[in-house]
Amino acid sequence: MDLHGVFSVVACAGHLAFALLVWSRRGASRIAPFLALLFLDAFGWNFAELAHSLTGGREWQIIDRCFSSFLAAIALHVVIVFVGRGKALRNAVRVAYGFSFAFAFLAFDVTSTAWWVSMLVGGNVAVAFAAWLLVIHRRRS
Repeated sequence: MDLHGVFSVVACAGHLAFALLVWSRRGASRIAPFLALLFLDAFGWNFAELAHSLTGGREWQIIDRCFSSFLAAIALHVVIVFVGRGKALRNAVRVAYGFSFAFAFLAFDVTSTAWWVSMLVGGNVAVAFAAWLLVIHRRRS
């Protein structure tokens, strides 16, 4: 295993450990289940990428892309819950997850560039919206 593989194993272990730790505290915080989901998604993404790099199997690349498709929506959901706008922005969360499901379906064609382009555009929109929400939250608090 090369250095990339070692770092991937460490990242997988870290993401899984954080997910379990945050999940164990889910009763004390409204954001904990969403953070646990974010860490589990990152674990799945890293594990599938590691498995793909070790085996070269197409199925691992598809799993990697499917997990990757949901990362921006889950991260946006975490930010929305953090700023306390979960109910007000529930439709934005639904739209983000809807796009993530669409991106996940695009992931099955590993030869197409449509997945990469949609991830680039969708990820940038999610990051910009999350940053805007955080700036507004900072001004109010």
